[in-house]
Amino acid sequence: MGAAHSNASHDQRTPGQQQQKHHHHPSSILFTTSDGSVGLTHEFVQQYVRHMPFEVKQPVLTRRHVRLIEANWTLISRGTSSAYDEARHGNPDKFFHRTYYSLLFAVMPSCRSIFRSSMHLQGKSLFAILRAMTSILHCPDIVDRMQALAGRHLTYGCEKTDYTTAGVTLLKTLEIVSGDQWNYDVKEAYLTAFCLLMYLMLPVIVHNPPAAVTDSVIAT
Repeated sequence: MGAAHSNASHDQRTPGQQQQKHHHHPSSILFTTSDGSVGLTHEFVQQYVRHMPFEVKQPVLTRRHVRLIEANWTLISRGTSSAYDEARHGNPDKFFHRTYYSLLFAVMPSCRSIFRSSMHLQGKSLFAILRAMTSILHCPDIVDRMQALAGRHLTYGCEKTDYTTAGVTLLKTLEIVSGDQWNYDVKEAYLTAFCLLMYLMLPVIVHNPPAAVTDSVIAT
């Protein structure tokens, strides 16, 4: 007992580095239907549903959802949505990032201290999420990727409630930058994809404490 206590007291790893192992084989988390849709197994959802803050408690992402996301994101990234004005917004990336972070900082001013990088670098995590939304159906390591992303965010001090705020802010941002092209079906597609990805991250988020952040860090 004394030796075990001594080893623990000298463990200088951060909470992110000390992540508890809650491994689930991908087949125990995800299922694929005959039409190519991807969802979460009932057993996995039952373990984590109480931690899901959004109304989509058992998300199933279909090919139609992915097509809607891809079409909408193409409009946004090419600057062809009705909301984009080159003279006012500069370029589509700046429009998206500035909209997102202005909304986020308005509801979470404390998270300004997390970032010291440019808007471009801050947006890397956003783009990682958006890319994942369209790759779920054909990415064999999507579970590992999302749990690695959640692990990195532990080192930034991100808590479970921060993912709720980030998700709400992302949806609001997409609505603003989409302009007239935003509708219920597009929102449902993004929300379904976000909830599925958040579920994949929950084993890491729920079972590991975030690091105490004192200095600003770069989001990756």
